[in-house]
Amino acid sequence: MIISALGTFLYNITLTTIGYQQNVLHEEIRLAADKAQERLRVIAIWWGDSGNILNLTVLNYGKYDTKIVDVYVNNERVASYLSGRGEWITNLKLGRISFVSPMPITPETLYSIVIISERGVSHVYEAES
Repeated sequence: MIISALGTFLYNITLTTIGYQQNVLHEEIRLAADKAQERLRVIAIWWGDSGNILNLTVLNYGKYDTKIVDVYVNNERVASYLSGRGEWITNLKLGRISFVSPMPITPETLYSIVIISERGVSHVYEAES
């Protein structure tokens, strides 16, 4: 009877563990599929009057609405946002994000701008001032 009870206990623990692992795997697959269907494109970049303010117009042409949560300029994280951070960009619509560049913007210089969405997808763009 002790062996039977112990066997039943171990069987239940095994089923619970396997069920949990399957749920985690399904969630990871769903998130990867969502990331694969996310599409953002910067269609306009312009520098503000003060020189260090950057404005981006972003088109969401993917399947899902998304938010921009972070921006990097030449691998430096933007700390000061003027507008657009965390705002929804719905499917097939334009969004705008404005921020103070973490570095001085100099004329005729190439900059790498990386936009990070709420799903963790990185979108990389090159822009010349």
